[in-house]
Amino acid sequence: MAFLLRSSPGGSARPLTFPFTVETANRTGGNFTVRATDDCRFTSSFPANISMVTGGGAANGTVSLIAPAIRNGSCSSSNWQLSANLSACVKGAGIICISLYQGNGTLNTSRAVGHRSKNVTKLDYSFTCCSKKEELLVVDRAGNVGHKCANLRAFKPSTRDGVVASVHVQWWKRPSGVAAVCLGLLCVLLLAGIIGLSVYYGVIGHHASTERDQLQDVNSLLTKERDQLQTSYNNLIKERDQLQTERVQLQTSYNTLTKERDQLQTERDFLSGRFTNLKQTCTERWQKFESSWYFLSTETKTLKQSREDCLERGADLVIINSDKEQEFLFNLNKTVWIGLTDSVTEGTWIWVDSTPLTTTRYWSPHQPDNGDGKPEYGEEDCVHIHKDWTPLQSWNDLSCDSKLNWICEKVL
Repeated sequence: MAFLLRSSPGGSARPLTFPFTVETANRTGGNFTVRATDDCRFTSSFPANISMVTGGGAANGTVSLIAPAIRNGSCSSSNWQLSANLSACVKGAGIICISLYQGNGTLNTSRAVGHRSKNVTKLDYSFTCCSKKEELLVVDRAGNVGHKCANLRAFKPSTRDGVVASVHVQWWKRPSGVAAVCLGLLCVLLLAGIIGLSVYYGVIGHHASTERDQLQDVNSLLTKERDQLQTSYNNLIKERDQLQTERVQLQTSYNTLTKERDQLQTERDFLSGRFTNLKQTCTERWQKFESSWYFLSTETKTLKQSREDCLERGADLVIINSDKEQEFLFNLNKTVWIGLTDSVTEGTWIWVDSTPLTTTRYWSPHQPDNGDGKPEYGEEDCVHIHKDWTPLQSWNDLSCDSKLNWICEKVL
């Protein structure tokens, strides 16, 4: 901090007072000596010492400075000249600007080389004491204005008067330097905040990354379980469709079986009725073999008359379909008519149900012979079983007007 004192013509200047306070860090109290000096030989007054009571806090004092009177009573006759070599407060920074902040003097500067090859700026400034304020602004490259390390050289009075005075110049930080320091502190705080936030968000990011990995694991597990459930669901759908198909097939089979059952029940009822009728109509001469009933007559008739009797009994002349049936009929030990004839077309043998003869194995050797061409036998268009021949070769053709026993067959 710099203060400027100005002399007034013909008298002393108004005193400039500097109040100050003395305070110890631990408030221990005690006696303190006060010393104030100035290199301009101004009149000064201040207390020689200050006493503080322990725990009393602080003690106050005041320093007063009075500038000397202007000689000869004329302001215009007091001319001053300041010559100085100025170097920067910070080593190597250099002076970048010297300007007249306040005052009406003349300022001249030039470059020079100082002690130990420092960059030095030479200053020549002429002013009169009538200037209300004389203040120079010196700025170095580090942004400092004045400092204790200022190197002043050769203050010389002007040749027009014999006044010699010494001036103590102090350096101080200009507001822009304070702003720069504040800005620097702000930057440091901002950087610290950014670092803190980075650490905080780094920790948060680490936790978030861990949680994300855990969530990804859970998601993968859930996805796997979902796929397994989907596969199980698809399998169940497939099984359901198969079961539905099987159900439809079983329903169809059930309906078919139900229909067949109904048909069988109908047939059973029909056969039961026929069996009942047979039992009512059949005498002891009816014999059952496999699925048919057989009636053996006790009298003899022509083939036509024999068939009419069978029809009246609800049957017809027997039709032979197997070796067993042929043997069964042969073992009745009767020469009997059977239901086979070629009366429609000679040589074409037809059963009474209009089906053709399919086997010739039951004919007796050399039969049928149609009477062997002898007129006395006539046309032999009907067939009978001869009881005196072999069981499976007992058929013979005979005239249909011959009278024989006959066998009726009623199929169940």
